[in-house]
Amino acid sequence: MKETQFISQNRQKWSEFEDVLAEAQKSPDKLHDIYIQVTDDLSHARTFYPTRSVRAYLNGLAQAVFGVIHKQKKSPLSKFRFFFTDELPQVVYESRWSFFWATAFFILSFIIGYMSSMMDETFLKIILGDEYVQMTVENIKKGDPMAVYKSSGRFDMTFGIMANNIRVTLIYFLLGIFAGIGSVAMMMYNGIMVGAFLQFFSRHNLLGEANLTVWMHGTFEISAIIIGTAAGITMGRGLLFPSTYTRLQAFQMTARRGIKIMVGVITLLIVAALIEGNLTRHTEAGDLFRGIFILVCFVVVVGYFGWLPFYKAKKGFRQPLAEAKLPPDNFYQIDYQKIKSGGEIFGDTFLFFRRHLSIYLKIAALAAFVFCFVSYFTSSEKISETFKLQTNIFNQSSVLLQFFINENIPIMPYLNGLIITIVAFTVFKTLLRGENIHTYTRKEEIITFAEMLIIFEIWSLFSALSESIFILSIIFVLPFFGLWAYVMYRFGFNFKFFKALQHTWWLINTHLSLVIGSYLTLLLVGWLIYSLTNSSVLYFYLWMIGWNFSFLSQARLDEFVVLFLCFTSTFTIFTIFSLIFTTIGFLFYSLLEINEANNLLNRIKQIGMSRKIRGMARE
Repeated sequence: MKETQFISQNRQKWSEFEDVLAEAQKSPDKLHDIYIQVTDDLSHARTFYPTRSVRAYLNGLAQAVFGVIHKQKKSPLSKFRFFFTDELPQVVYESRWSFFWATAFFILSFIIGYMSSMMDETFLKIILGDEYVQMTVENIKKGDPMAVYKSSGRFDMTFGIMANNIRVTLIYFLLGIFAGIGSVAMMMYNGIMVGAFLQFFSRHNLLGEANLTVWMHGTFEISAIIIGTAAGITMGRGLLFPSTYTRLQAFQMTARRGIKIMVGVITLLIVAALIEGNLTRHTEAGDLFRGIFILVCFVVVVGYFGWLPFYKAKKGFRQPLAEAKLPPDNFYQIDYQKIKSGGEIFGDTFLFFRRHLSIYLKIAALAAFVFCFVSYFTSSEKISETFKLQTNIFNQSSVLLQFFINENIPIMPYLNGLIITIVAFTVFKTLLRGENIHTYTRKEEIITFAEMLIIFEIWSLFSALSESIFILSIIFVLPFFGLWAYVMYRFGFNFKFFKALQHTWWLINTHLSLVIGSYLTLLLVGWLIYSLTNSSVLYFYLWMIGWNFSFLSQARLDEFVVLFLCFTSTFTIFTIFSLIFTTIGFLFYSLLEINEANNLLNRIKQIGMSRKIRGMARE
């Protein structure tokens, strides 16, 4: 191509680049694209027009772009300030209808709670509980109706409330995965509680005192619950209204928006906990002071989450909301020879899970069926007595332990060891197929399975010693044993039992942070999934079925409900185990590359073998 033709083809593009560089507010994404295109043009000019002026011009343009990019590098503090002053208000503005509906549903639920409690006194006891109502009545008789806020020390109360509120609000947000309905349902229950609570004090002529006390911290706390629900609705909208994206891509985008909103929610909850633990307890403070304090808190919340987003939208945001670029994952090939961060391993785990969903779900369903079948016929008690299933979404950790430690089923540790081996073996076999390496004969697979069975039976028996040992074992021992099993399976007959153990220790010895960080992230997500899928919602629907089929006796209904919930619980547990073993498999490949650098050595050998490197002629 002649120089004049090259200039003619690109003149308009270079002119646009100069216009972008002249703008006061420059988009980082545009600068990134410009830099790539200019350097590509400069490489072409250096190759074909090394002595011409076009090369000097493009060199100057590339230097200008490079200088702007590095000049615009932001410090962590400036990024933090930009997020709270521009990005978060913009996300809130884009999600304004989610905020509207969350607020509307909370007001509606508050009215329902207040009016229902006014018309039926027993409704209050159902919502708040007999024990709490009786305690509050005693406090009123003693002349200190708000004594509940003084029952604990400042430090314990502050951080206990902070941890609990953050946990609860995160669950509200995560329930948005059910098309936003889960978030709204949980929030409405909370709104009914608040309405019933205030009506209770109104009945005792203490509504003014209750408002002045509760809303000191409640302005931030209740606002955080509403905003967390709005974040959940925002996330769920991606599933309902994907627009031109696939549902998965739309969900990924709206989930990222919801997470950004949750950053603001957590900030509110921290402030609310500090107020509740340190200021709310001072009910002796003047009414005027408390009223002004509540008004200031209300102005802050409404000003930041209500007025500021609309003001910034009218004035103009500094730059458009940066949406994540989502390439079609059908064409994304998982790289088994790349050193990956914990986030990349987490992403590959769920991508691999989705691509092999049928295999994962079939093995989890089979494992759950075997577990329930054996438990039903080997338990020393009725199944309804063997498993005490909680319907409260926040008490699922105690339920989970029953499926690993249960005195009514003596063979449970051996059963779990066998089932976990089957799940791990299936996942590992699927991973090896994805890697496209050697396959095993049936005899080799049977021997390897037997060796893996020994590993997981040891883990299961050790974990069943006590509840505390189980918790420590699943956090710290399972990832090591899982890697041990995969090393043995991956290398076949070259790595037998103890040699595989030695190699596993060599792999993780200097990279424990990567192993623990990636594993704990998935374990936390798994626990949240388990808590959400085994909640009172499912239990309620099962009882509805029982009420409409009168031929079922109460004993039969109890058995059916417990057995079905047992199946759903174990199905979820073994699905999470399959995700855990997938993560362990991807951890293995990163650790192997870190320690042996096989991929790097292969790439070094290829240097000089190709005629061109990234479009530039080889010298």
